[in-house]
Amino acid sequence: MTPASAPYPSLPVLNCDLGEGEPETVTGELMALIGAANIACGGHAGTDASMRHALASAHRHRVLAGAHPGLKSAFGRSAVTPPTPLELQVLLIDQITRLAMLAREVGVPLHHVKLHGALYHQVDASSDLRTSYLATLQANFPPLAVFARCGGACAREASQRGMTVWEEAFLDRGYRPDGTLVQRGERGDLIVDPALVRERLESLIRHGGWPAVDGTWIPLAPRTLCIHGDSPHALDLLHAAIGRRTPPG
Repeated sequence: MTPASAPYPSLPVLNCDLGEGEPETVTGELMALIGAANIACGGHAGTDASMRHALASAHRHRVLAGAHPGLKSAFGRSAVTPPTPLELQVLLIDQITRLAMLAREVGVPLHHVKLHGALYHQVDASSDLRTSYLATLQANFPPLAVFARCGGACAREASQRGMTVWEEAFLDRGYRPDGTLVQRGERGDLIVDPALVRERLESLIRHGGWPAVDGTWIPLAPRTLCIHGDSPHALDLLHAAIGRRTPPG
Protein backbone atom coordinates (compact mmCIF):
# COMPACT_ATOMS: atom_id res chain seq x y z
CA MET A 1 0.00 0.00 0.00
CA THR A 2 1.27 3.46 -0.89
CA PRO A 3 1.37 5.90 2.06
CA ALA A 4 -0.52 9.17 1.95
CA SER A 5 1.04 11.92 -0.13
CA ALA A 6 3.61 14.13 1.57
CA PRO A 7 5.91 16.79 0.10
CA TYR A 8 9.51 15.61 -0.33
CA PRO A 9 11.89 17.92 1.59
CA SER A 10 14.42 18.31 -1.24
CA LEU A 11 15.18 16.65 -4.53
CA PRO A 12 18.10 14.22 -4.15
CA VAL A 13 21.29 14.72 -6.16
CA LEU A 14 21.62 12.45 -9.19
CA ASN A 15 24.83 10.43 -9.31
CA CYS A 16 26.42 8.13 -11.89
CA ASP A 17 29.25 5.58 -11.86
CA LEU A 18 31.68 6.71 -14.55
CA GLY A 19 35.11 5.97 -16.01
CA GLU A 20 34.13 2.33 -16.31
CA GLY A 21 35.14 1.89 -19.94
CA GLU A 22 32.42 3.96 -21.58
CA PRO A 23 33.48 6.21 -24.49
CA GLU A 24 34.77 9.60 -23.39
CA THR A 25 31.93 11.32 -25.25
CA VAL A 26 29.44 9.34 -23.16
CA THR A 27 31.26 10.30 -19.95
CA GLY A 28 30.79 13.94 -20.86
CA GLU A 29 27.15 13.56 -21.87
CA LEU A 30 26.29 11.82 -18.60
CA MET A 31 28.35 14.25 -16.53
CA ALA A 32 26.31 17.14 -17.91
CA LEU A 33 23.14 15.67 -16.38
CA ILE A 34 24.26 14.77 -12.84
CA GLY A 35 25.42 16.37 -9.62
CA ALA A 36 27.89 13.74 -8.41
CA ALA A 37 30.18 11.28 -10.21
CA ASN A 38 31.64 8.08 -8.79
CA ILE A 39 34.88 7.54 -10.71
CA ALA A 40 36.31 4.04 -11.11
CA CYS A 41 39.85 4.10 -9.74
CA GLY A 42 41.66 1.02 -10.94
CA GLY A 43 39.84 -1.90 -9.34
CA HIS A 44 36.91 -3.21 -11.39
CA ALA A 45 37.71 -0.54 -14.00
CA GLY A 46 39.60 2.70 -14.50
CA THR A 47 42.97 3.74 -15.91
CA ASP A 48 44.98 6.88 -15.25
CA ALA A 49 43.71 8.22 -18.58
CA SER A 50 40.04 7.51 -17.82
CA MET A 51 40.38 8.96 -14.33
CA ARG A 52 41.97 12.15 -15.60
CA HIS A 53 39.28 12.54 -18.24
CA ALA A 54 36.43 11.95 -15.77
CA LEU A 55 37.95 14.33 -13.23
CA ALA A 56 38.41 17.04 -15.86
CA SER A 57 34.82 16.52 -17.03
CA ALA A 58 33.56 16.75 -13.45
CA HIS A 59 35.45 20.01 -13.04
CA ARG A 60 34.05 21.40 -16.29
CA HIS A 61 30.46 20.53 -15.37
CA ARG A 62 30.82 21.46 -11.66
CA VAL A 63 30.03 17.92 -10.57
CA LEU A 64 31.09 16.48 -7.20
CA ALA A 65 33.85 13.95 -7.85
CA GLY A 66 34.11 10.77 -5.78
CA ALA A 67 36.15 7.58 -5.67
CA HIS A 68 34.49 4.34 -6.79
CA PRO A 69 36.70 1.49 -5.51
CA GLY A 70 35.87 -2.06 -6.54
CA LEU A 71 37.03 -5.65 -6.75
CA LYS A 72 39.03 -6.66 -9.80
CA SER A 73 37.38 -9.95 -10.79
CA ALA A 74 34.15 -10.24 -12.82
CA PHE A 75 33.83 -6.44 -13.05
CA GLY A 76 33.36 -6.51 -9.27
CA ARG A 77 29.85 -7.92 -9.54
CA SER A 78 27.85 -11.12 -9.03
CA ALA A 79 29.25 -13.89 -6.80
CA VAL A 80 32.63 -12.30 -6.13
CA THR A 81 34.47 -13.65 -3.07
CA PRO A 82 34.56 -10.97 -0.35
CA PRO A 83 37.96 -9.59 0.65
CA THR A 84 39.32 -9.97 4.15
CA PRO A 85 39.21 -6.80 6.29
CA LEU A 86 42.96 -6.33 5.69
CA GLU A 87 42.59 -6.88 1.94
CA LEU A 88 39.80 -4.31 1.92
CA GLN A 89 42.01 -1.80 3.74
CA VAL A 90 44.81 -2.26 1.20
CA LEU A 91 42.37 -2.03 -1.72
CA LEU A 92 40.87 1.21 -0.44
CA ILE A 93 44.16 2.94 0.26
CA ASP A 94 45.58 1.91 -3.11
CA GLN A 95 42.62 2.91 -5.26
CA ILE A 96 41.50 6.08 -3.48
CA THR A 97 45.06 7.37 -3.15
CA ARG A 98 45.58 6.84 -6.87
CA LEU A 99 42.49 8.87 -7.75
CA ALA A 100 43.28 11.53 -5.15
CA MET A 101 46.75 12.03 -6.65
CA LEU A 102 45.27 12.54 -10.12
CA ALA A 103 42.55 14.79 -8.71
CA ARG A 104 45.22 17.08 -7.25
CA GLU A 105 46.91 17.24 -10.65
CA VAL A 106 43.62 18.16 -12.33
CA GLY A 107 42.70 20.60 -9.55
CA VAL A 108 39.53 18.83 -8.44
CA PRO A 109 38.76 18.11 -4.76
CA LEU A 110 37.43 14.65 -3.98
CA HIS A 111 34.06 14.77 -2.25
CA HIS A 112 33.06 11.18 -1.44
CA VAL A 113 33.61 7.45 -1.66
CA LYS A 114 31.09 4.99 -3.05
CA LEU A 115 31.99 1.32 -3.20
CA HIS A 116 31.27 -0.58 -6.40
CA GLY A 117 29.07 -3.57 -7.10
CA ALA A 118 29.45 -6.63 -4.89
CA LEU A 119 31.79 -4.77 -2.52
CA TYR A 120 29.09 -2.17 -1.82
CA HIS A 121 26.72 -4.89 -0.65
CA GLN A 122 29.33 -7.07 1.07
CA VAL A 123 30.39 -4.17 3.29
CA ASP A 124 26.77 -3.36 4.09
CA ALA A 125 26.17 -6.99 5.15
CA SER A 126 29.38 -7.68 7.13
CA SER A 127 30.21 -5.98 10.43
CA ASP A 128 33.91 -6.86 10.06
CA LEU A 129 34.13 -5.35 6.58
CA ARG A 130 32.14 -2.28 7.65
CA THR A 131 34.52 -1.68 10.54
CA SER A 132 37.53 -2.01 8.23
CA TYR A 133 35.97 0.21 5.57
CA LEU A 134 34.88 3.05 7.81
CA ALA A 135 37.99 2.98 10.01
CA THR A 136 40.19 3.11 6.90
CA LEU A 137 38.31 6.12 5.55
CA GLN A 138 38.44 7.93 8.89
CA ALA A 139 42.18 7.28 9.28
CA ASN A 140 43.26 8.04 5.72
CA PHE A 141 40.56 10.09 3.99
CA PRO A 142 38.68 11.86 6.80
CA PRO A 143 37.14 14.70 4.75
CA LEU A 144 35.35 12.38 2.31
CA ALA A 145 31.63 11.69 2.57
CA VAL A 146 30.31 8.13 2.38
CA PHE A 147 27.69 7.16 -0.20
CA ALA A 148 25.87 4.13 1.21
CA ARG A 149 22.59 2.28 0.74
CA CYS A 150 19.62 4.18 2.10
CA GLY A 151 18.49 2.54 5.34
CA GLY A 152 21.45 0.14 5.34
CA ALA A 153 23.87 -0.81 8.09
CA CYS A 154 26.82 0.98 6.51
CA ALA A 155 24.99 4.31 6.39
CA ARG A 156 23.83 3.86 9.97
CA GLU A 157 27.28 2.95 11.33
CA ALA A 158 29.02 5.74 9.42
CA SER A 159 26.56 8.23 10.88
CA GLN A 160 27.17 6.86 14.38
CA ARG A 161 30.89 7.44 13.84
CA GLY A 162 30.20 11.09 13.02
CA MET A 163 31.04 10.73 9.34
CA THR A 164 29.30 12.64 6.57
CA VAL A 165 26.82 10.23 4.99
CA TRP A 166 24.84 10.55 1.79
CA GLU A 167 22.23 7.82 1.82
CA GLU A 168 21.65 6.48 -1.66
CA ALA A 169 18.80 4.86 -3.56
CA PHE A 170 18.89 3.38 -7.06
CA LEU A 171 16.44 4.59 -9.69
CA ASP A 172 17.40 1.85 -12.14
CA ARG A 173 17.55 -1.20 -9.88
CA GLY A 174 14.87 -3.52 -8.52
CA TYR A 175 14.38 -3.75 -4.76
CA ARG A 176 13.68 -6.75 -2.56
CA PRO A 177 11.09 -6.53 0.23
CA ASP A 178 13.87 -6.06 2.83
CA GLY A 179 15.18 -2.94 1.06
CA THR A 180 18.22 -4.61 -0.52
CA LEU A 181 18.71 -4.76 -4.29
CA VAL A 182 17.68 -7.63 -6.53
CA GLN A 183 20.87 -9.45 -7.48
CA ARG A 184 22.20 -8.88 -10.98
CA GLY A 185 20.94 -11.52 -13.37
CA GLU A 186 17.75 -12.19 -11.42
CA ARG A 187 14.32 -11.21 -12.68
CA GLY A 188 13.53 -7.58 -11.97
CA ASP A 189 17.14 -6.57 -11.36
CA LEU A 190 17.26 -3.66 -13.81
CA ILE A 191 14.87 -0.89 -14.82
CA VAL A 192 15.47 0.19 -18.41
CA ASP A 193 12.19 1.98 -19.22
CA PRO A 194 12.51 5.78 -18.82
CA ALA A 195 8.81 6.03 -17.99
CA LEU A 196 9.28 3.65 -15.04
CA VAL A 197 12.24 5.67 -13.78
CA ARG A 198 10.14 8.83 -13.90
CA GLU A 199 7.29 7.03 -12.15
CA ARG A 200 9.65 5.83 -9.43
CA LEU A 201 11.00 9.35 -8.89
CA GLU A 202 7.48 10.76 -8.68
CA SER A 203 6.62 8.09 -6.11
CA LEU A 204 9.64 9.10 -4.04
CA ILE A 205 8.76 12.78 -4.21
CA ARG A 206 5.07 12.34 -3.46
CA HIS A 207 5.07 9.35 -1.11
CA GLY A 208 8.58 8.92 0.29
CA GLY A 209 9.42 5.59 -1.30
CA TRP A 210 8.54 3.04 -3.98
CA PRO A 211 7.43 -0.60 -4.21
CA ALA A 212 9.72 -3.63 -4.18
CA VAL A 213 9.45 -6.23 -6.94
CA ASP A 214 6.70 -8.03 -5.01
CA GLY A 215 4.76 -4.82 -4.26
CA THR A 216 6.04 -4.40 -0.69
CA TRP A 217 6.38 -0.72 0.13
CA ILE A 218 9.99 0.48 0.64
CA PRO A 219 10.21 3.79 2.54
CA LEU A 220 13.22 5.83 1.41
CA ALA A 221 14.75 9.19 2.25
CA PRO A 222 17.88 9.36 0.07
CA ARG A 223 20.18 12.31 -0.35
CA THR A 224 21.38 10.98 -3.69
CA LEU A 225 19.93 8.80 -6.46
CA CYS A 226 22.00 6.58 -8.73
CA ILE A 227 21.56 5.68 -12.38
CA HIS A 228 24.32 3.37 -13.61
CA GLY A 229 26.47 4.89 -16.32
CA ASP A 230 27.25 1.54 -17.93
CA SER A 231 23.60 0.95 -18.79
CA PRO A 232 22.98 1.34 -22.55
CA HIS A 233 19.88 3.34 -21.55
CA ALA A 234 21.63 5.63 -19.06
CA LEU A 235 21.15 8.85 -21.03
CA ASP A 236 17.44 8.17 -21.59
CA LEU A 237 16.99 7.31 -17.90
CA LEU A 238 18.76 10.45 -16.73
CA HIS A 239 16.74 12.64 -19.08
CA ALA A 240 13.58 11.03 -17.72
CA ALA A 241 14.71 11.68 -14.16
CA ILE A 242 15.27 15.38 -14.81
CA GLY A 243 12.13 15.73 -16.88
CA ARG A 244 13.71 16.07 -20.30
CA ARG A 245 13.51 14.03 -23.45
CA THR A 246 16.73 12.87 -25.09
CA PRO A 247 17.35 15.09 -28.13
CA PRO A 248 16.63 13.31 -31.43
CA GLY A 249 19.54 11.93 -33.41
